[in-house]
Formats: sequence, structure tokens, C-alpha cells
Amino acid sequence: MALNLSVNIQWNLTQTGIDNFAALRNQRFCRWLRTRCKQLNIDVAPYYIYSREKNHTHWQVHVPTELIEEFKDLVPRWITSLESKGNGPRKRAENHEPAPAGTVQIGPVRNSVALRKYMLKGINPRDAFRYGIKKPECQGVVYGRRTGVSRTLGMAARKKAGYRAQWPVWKRGNGRVILQAVAKIP
Repeated sequence: MALNLSVNIQWNLTQTGIDNFAALRNQRFCRWLRTRCKQLNIDVAPYYIYSREKNHTHWQVHVPTELIEEFKDLVPRWITSLESKGNGPRKRAENHEPAPAGTVQIGPVRNSVALRKYMLKGINPRDAFRYGIKKPECQGVVYGRRTGVSRTLGMAARKKAGYRAQWPVWKRGNGRVILQAVAKIP
């Protein structure tokens, strides 16, 4: 599954300023995707990767084509519904006002290599060169997991698929150092 949407959420622009990404991902997105796919009679499990920074989250996700517009409408509403959770009567996310302008940016994923480098920019400087990150940057204090993947892309799923990752191979060519990714899938 190709990760077809890039979602950036600025938590400091929300009403509470609290990073609710875990709840958004698990309580809203995964449940919504399973329910809608079942209604549309399609079989798509949640596929995503994410990287959290001090005040924002970068989230790359696969959303079936027929649900993209609905997803784009719901994410800002999920944010406000999580902020008011437990206050007042329970409502559906569709009934909530969207998050303030600029809080959520959703667009297509165009270049997966550039995206990988952008998400890894907070990597430990000693590992940065191996992944082609020229200038790693400090991304601030994050409580909880900084990066992660869905179970469908996790270690157990990769092992079940027979994926064997290997360390990148460095080659010299025309006086340049070239990083060649090596992975074997049977």
C-alpha cells in the first residue's frame, strides 16, 4: 500500500495545545477506516508512519481513493472532538467545528525519498549520514514515542511477508559515495 496522504498537525494552534495524536490515530482514524471500508465492502487495513516533534506531528497515511475527501474533512473535526471529550453531551465528529485554520495541512505524498529524509531530520547525528540526512536538527522534547508505524508495517508484518532488511551498502562511483538501499523480499 502506498502512503498517499501527508498530514501535518500543529498542536500549538489548537485550543488546548495538547498533543492528542495517539487518540486521534487509534480512537478516530483506525475505527473510522475499518467502519467505512466495511460499509464500502473494501478490504484496507490502517497503513501509516508518523514522526512527532515538539509542537507538531507529521503523519503519512494510506487512505482509499473513495474516502480521501471525507478524511480531509474529518481530521480537523477529530482534533476538536478530542479536545472537548468528556465535556457536555457526546457528539459525532461531524458535528464539531473544525480545528482553527492552519492547524491541519493535508496533501498528497509526491516524493517518498524526500519525505523519508524530512521525517528523519531529528535522527541521532551519528546515524544521519547513513540515511542521507546532511544536517540533523534537534526537534525538541517529546513525551511518548517520537516515531512509529502501523502494525501492518511493523516488524511482525515484515517478518511474515519475508522481508529481510540489510544495512545499506556504500559504493564508490565517479569519485562520489553512493548509498544503495538493499532489501530482499522472497
